[in-house]
Amino acid sequence: MSGFLSLVWFVTLIAFVVYWRKKKAAKRDFGPDSEEYRKVSTIKRVIGVVCVLAFIGAGATAPKQEDTTASKPAVSTTSSTSSSSSSSSSASEKKAASEEKAKKQEAPKKQLTLQQQALKDTSVSNEYRNALRSGINYATVMHMSKQGVYDQLISEYGDHFQPEAAQWAVEHMSDIDWNKNAVESAKTYQKEMAMSRAQIQQQLASPYGDKFTEEEAQYAVDHLPQ
Repeated sequence: MSGFLSLVWFVTLIAFVVYWRKKKAAKRDFGPDSEEYRKVSTIKRVIGVVCVLAFIGAGATAPKQEDTTASKPAVSTTSSTSSSSSSSSSASEKKAASEEKAKKQEAPKKQLTLQQQALKDTSVSNEYRNALRSGINYATVMHMSKQGVYDQLISEYGDHFQPEAAQWAVEHMSDIDWNKNAVESAKTYQKEMAMSRAQIQQQLASPYGDKFTEEEAQYAVDHLPQ
């Protein structure tokens, strides 16, 4: 089942990218108030929802690894010699456990990333944290650029977040590798749309395209398969 959902996710992801382009073209050619633009935007949103649901479903139905470690039965002893040895062993184990606990307490706690801290930040409203969660989904599932995520969050045809919440969200997405997102988008253009490297770079950096920075677009092209 997870294999089927993975296939659905991949196909809808490609369709989402295609309709993302069509939406930009419709906005440029017909305007944001045109019937063509609304039609394409609606189809894109439906495809995006299906894509996210398929991604979540594929992860939820993945087989779980069973714990094959067998527990060892306790061995009981009745002789006085065995009892003495057991007491000594127990004391040694307690000492070792105490030393291990002390080491863990002395070890520095793992520092949370800016993104992880932001997701737990109760000093801001739920609107801000929800914008961050939505932005992370767009970036990790659809490999959007930072500007692309921001535009999707505030769009009247997208998530309808306030600009302040969307800006806070993208500024706190520290775990996202935007260069990697540019590479993944470039691979899709190269494999599925047979675009040249020059076309891919132009599409990635275009304000009507993926809206990656010039540096990110160049990085992506430089790391495309030969």
